[in-house]
Amino acid sequence: MPKLLYVLFILSTIALVYTWPLQKQQIAKPCTPEIHVKGEAQPLSLDSYLLGVLAGEMPANFPPEALRAQAMAARTYVLKSTAFGQNAIDSTVDAQVYLNAQQRNEKWGADTALFETKLQQAIESTNNQLITYEGEPITAMFFSTSNGSTESAENFSGNAYPYLIPVTSAEPDLRPAEKLLTLEEFALTLGVPETQIPELTIVRNETGRVQLVKLPTRTLTGREFRTLFELPSTDFTIELTATTIQIHSSGYGHGVGMSQYGAKAMAEQGKVAEEIVAHYYPGTQLAVIPGCEKK
Repeated sequence: MPKLLYVLFILSTIALVYTWPLQKQQIAKPCTPEIHVKGEAQPLSLDSYLLGVLAGEMPANFPPEALRAQAMAARTYVLKSTAFGQNAIDSTVDAQVYLNAQQRNEKWGADTALFETKLQQAIESTNNQLITYEGEPITAMFFSTSNGSTESAENFSGNAYPYLIPVTSAEPDLRPAEKLLTLEEFALTLGVPETQIPELTIVRNETGRVQLVKLPTRTLTGREFRTLFELPSTDFTIELTATTIQIHSSGYGHGVGMSQYGAKAMAEQGKVAEEIVAHYYPGTQLAVIPGCEKK
């Protein structure tokens, strides 16, 4: 009997040695971190989070290659801004818009399953890819619609990034908009006397956007003026009459990084996601999330 027990012990040890790598692989953690979204009760897998971001940030009927480019940018943005999952992220335009399952169903209704499948394909087909510059994930900014050119990060925030520089963005729909105010409303909002309005001057930068709005007793940045008057972009003109102010604007969003409607236009011209990303983030390379490389 003791001899039989000894044989069984030897056999079980051998079995453990040979099956341990397989067991270890099965219990190993995923290479991607969980994402903590403010307002959500439970952390999300990276792919689940990206599904909600693509749903919130880009129309699901966009071409697949535009959605793939958006998946790469969104993945890079969240991992960079959360230090690879260590910090929580907002679900609003302050970071990336995230829609949970209930919100996606409210948005799409009967098309929810169809659109979710399409977005999941865009996420899965990008294979944990990150957009990097000199080996580090980039600050992957993106926005809706350009005015024909993207904006530089330096013009936008004062912080220069070598991959966030102006590039052309040919888009058929520049989303022009108009806002009409009385002279009194305009002056009151600016906090200056009406008599100063005819002396208003605009300083534009190399991308055609407004860098400064100057008045005798006040100077605003284009961003400050845009926020004050709730304009869609900083590419605007101001038309003055005797009693009214008409503001014409072009484009939508801050203008830095990838234009989503520009990505759509490039995809419709036959460009693939990798080409779209390379265009809007010049000098960058694609890499796989560390630890997710195929063995």
